[in-house]
Amino acid sequence: MQYPSIGEYNQTIISKNGDCLQVLNEAVFVPMRISPIKVYAFGSGTNAVVFKANYNHNTYGIRCFLNNDADRVLRAKSISKHLESIHVTWKIDYRFLDNEIVVKGKAYPLIQMSWSSGKDLNTWIGNNLNDNNKLNQLQKKVVELSKSLEENNIGHGDVQCGNLLIEEIGSMINLKLIDYDGMYIPSLSHLNAIENGRAEFQHPQRRLIDFNPSIDRFSFIVMITAIELLKYDKSLWRSPLQNGFNSLDNLLFSAKDFKNPNTSELFRRARLLNANSVNFYLNELTSAINSDISRVKEPCLYRQGDEIITLLASEPTFKEISPGLIRIESNVPAVVLNGLTPLGQTPIQLDKNAFVGKQLNVSNGRGGIIKIEIRSSETIYKVDF
Repeated sequence: MQYPSIGEYNQTIISKNGDCLQVLNEAVFVPMRISPIKVYAFGSGTNAVVFKANYNHNTYGIRCFLNNDADRVLRAKSISKHLESIHVTWKIDYRFLDNEIVVKGKAYPLIQMSWSSGKDLNTWIGNNLNDNNKLNQLQKKVVELSKSLEENNIGHGDVQCGNLLIEEIGSMINLKLIDYDGMYIPSLSHLNAIENGRAEFQHPQRRLIDFNPSIDRFSFIVMITAIELLKYDKSLWRSPLQNGFNSLDNLLFSAKDFKNPNTSELFRRARLLNANSVNFYLNELTSAINSDISRVKEPCLYRQGDEIITLLASEPTFKEISPGLIRIESNVPAVVLNGLTPLGQTPIQLDKNAFVGKQLNVSNGRGGIIKIEIRSSETIYKVDF
């Protein structure tokens, strides 16, 4: 079957609005813009275009197929049926309707999806970067999502910032996973995946034949590791042009980091933080990178007292200080804090620009606290208790 183009769908909606639909004929399409001409498409890719419509006092996404790909249509129909049978908080409404939209006298299938008001992961983190309590909550929700997918025998296949929306309900958050095109469900187990997902979130060995409920483990480990790094060093969220690692499409890490962690600048900066929790997540991520994709462990949260098996490559060496960093040392083990937020244990190296003009606290854990003021002219701070 040859599907209509984006322009043909758009023109049909302009002329007929909801009357072009069979079951949802009382729906009212919402234009994305009205001048200089009306455009109804809110987004599109290689395989589908998404429109927005109000129906029965709710707002939905209407996803229409573009390519002559019978396999994708059959998968969508199976996925819709499977999702109807499970009840989880991360799911959006996803309903396959056959022969639903009529274009030039011919009927085509579409997918009716709930329209989430949540913010994508990158936007939400940017808005809450300085709230470590919210970042803690996000980590917990990410791990819960990972467990829920596997418990329901589902693999999403493309877990990334754009496919994870965060809804705020008072002081609590809820995650919504979207874009189910490449989803694994039991009835599709005889097939391969249709895509490998964004490389910034995928195991370096990921292939189309890797199609099962555990394919998202690596992506979730990447996420909780990046979130942990951001608790300790907010400057990592800057763009690469500002000596950071936020490209807007990733969550700090890139495919290059996974191919060779030992030469990765991000891994190097992360190890300099010298915090137990950071080392824990870095070790989990490095272990996943070095494992066959089928042997990647389930993501888990760091708990105080968890054993940290420090890799030799992650031992911080302070023979010299890189430009733009400062070093804080102490004569006894101590923790450096920015207000009440722990930055790591001494010896520690930090981004100078992030703390110049600020006062940091160095605590020995026994009531002793020494305040130090970070100056642009100084590089090494030695604290004696």
